[in-house]
Amino acid sequence: MSAGRDCPLCSSNDGELRGSFSSIELATKWRRALGIDISSELGAVQQIERWGCSRCGLEYFLPSTLVGSPSLYVALEKFEWYYLPDKWEHRLALTDLAGVRRGLEIGSGFGDFVARASQLCPGFEGCEQNPSALRIAAERGLNVRNIDLEELSRAEPASHDAVCAFQVLEHVGAPADFLELCCKLLKPGGKLLLGLPNAASYLRYHDNVLDLPPHHMTRWRENVMQALPRFFPLRLLKLAYEPLPPYQVSSFAQAHVSRLAHFRLFRSRRWRKLVEWGLRPEGIRRRFLGQGLYAVYERLEGA
Repeated sequence: MSAGRDCPLCSSNDGELRGSFSSIELATKWRRALGIDISSELGAVQQIERWGCSRCGLEYFLPSTLVGSPSLYVALEKFEWYYLPDKWEHRLALTDLAGVRRGLEIGSGFGDFVARASQLCPGFEGCEQNPSALRIAAERGLNVRNIDLEELSRAEPASHDAVCAFQVLEHVGAPADFLELCCKLLKPGGKLLLGLPNAASYLRYHDNVLDLPPHHMTRWRENVMQALPRFFPLRLLKLAYEPLPPYQVSSFAQAHVSRLAHFRLFRSRRWRKLVEWGLRPEGIRRRFLGQGLYAVYERLEGA
């Protein structure tokens, strides 16, 4: 395998090619699903590959240059479901931020979590690359800026009690660099809070363009989260799984019914509706997993 295909998390060159598709196929999917033209995001790229690392378990797309631009997120923010104001991992994180004096959320969107965290921690701030989201956060009077993490880590190393990134890491083309910067920003004993889509959840059966470049560049599972302390000065404190929330029921049903689509009996839309109906009661719904994975790490002393 060439160096260009090395794992972007652990740098291993021991991976396997798990699939590929053309840029034309990808652009057509995006246009049909969301009405968004991603041709400017793809540039001269003609083929996209999906690789799996046998060392750390990460699944990643190549080339890594396909990371979405700020303009892609401006196009996505028009969907009311994109920047959800209240996420499952937000509620967990607010508890884990107890006692924090200075914190940072990377990828703050409109600043909803920053607004809540600031009530517990006056020194809490956010950073965001989407210029439209930055403007909205500023209009709300929130401390959300377009901060260069590398410059911040050089200027203020070991300065934060907590660094949070919710639904961000999977968008990054170089996750090792991102996590190293997070570690540099943290004080020894500080917390790194991560929320990600769980690639082992029903998402693995869901044909969703948002789980593809130029939106998602990597896919994460429990085993990958458990492996991070092997490569970074971190200790895993907590790993939690999202119970299936009401707004994901339709996607959950569609993903599982589609697995049986080769049987004519299950091609009818009524089967999806039947599954959705069966998942209405909270007691039943919470027996199933949603798409979220939440992890808390501690920055090790002297590492």
